[in-house]
Amino acid sequence: MTILNNIGKIMASDCDRAVQSDHLYDVLIRLAQSLDNDADQKLLRHLAQRWQEKTFNLMVLGQFKRGKSTLINALLGMSILPTGVVPVTAIPTSLRYGDTIRCVVEFRNGESCDIPLEELPHYVTEEGNPKNEKAVAHVTVFAPSPFLSHGVQVFDTPGIGSTLLTNTDATKKALPQGDAGIFVLSPDPPLTETEATFLREVSSRVTRLFIVFTKADIVGRSELEELIQFNLQLLREILETDDVPLFRVSARMVLEAIERSQTPRDAYEFAKLRETIQEFLRNEKEAVLRKAIVARA
Repeated sequence: MTILNNIGKIMASDCDRAVQSDHLYDVLIRLAQSLDNDADQKLLRHLAQRWQEKTFNLMVLGQFKRGKSTLINALLGMSILPTGVVPVTAIPTSLRYGDTIRCVVEFRNGESCDIPLEELPHYVTEEGNPKNEKAVAHVTVFAPSPFLSHGVQVFDTPGIGSTLLTNTDATKKALPQGDAGIFVLSPDPPLTETEATFLREVSSRVTRLFIVFTKADIVGRSELEELIQFNLQLLREILETDDVPLFRVSARMVLEAIERSQTPRDAYEFAKLRETIQEFLRNEKEAVLRKAIVARA
């Protein structure tokens, strides 16, 4: 039961107005002021600020070593997040628009500090910050990427399913913040039962979900098609729909080509993915954000 529903009998008119974009901010602030519980007040003020700033959270999710960080770098058109051959991302990291690259580390004790980009792996990776010994709560990276314009905030989450259980816990704790999601798969291996279970949870939480099959360059064309069809069949069963758009890309090759100012081999597929996401953000972002905020209030 949400806060709005709990006090709906008292402020029914406000609850009705809350679904209207013109009044949502005022309603959330009024509700916050009417409550005694500090945690509920903080939540409502946070949601009000998100609505005022139109901050939209796009979560990038999936099993460990699927290539989530590389895909984000490709979407941004620049190498920002660390990548590697072992599970890398250990701390949820958000990326927001900024005129210059800036990294802000927030610690569990409430303190924060700015760090240079080259020091980012020391805080967000398992190698640089094993078992989060630095007690990092969250990291925000500001970058001058057009993909992050108009209030879009991309979340890079730790992969699920590895032996690092703290990574799975961190991702599940971050999931409720998501307004839409990108779920990343790859050929190595095909969709697992752990992913299937997590995907069901993700699809119940976010309003819009994009499925991306990355690392498409590591297998031959015929094998790739076989893997795509196999995964599609499983995805239709998991998501309980026959309409499952799936984008196949090689994020690594795309990023390398961008950095060399060249055209990547699968430029069409990647451009289609990027344009589909951006079209969704242009046309549906505000309605989805309003629905998500009201659902959480």
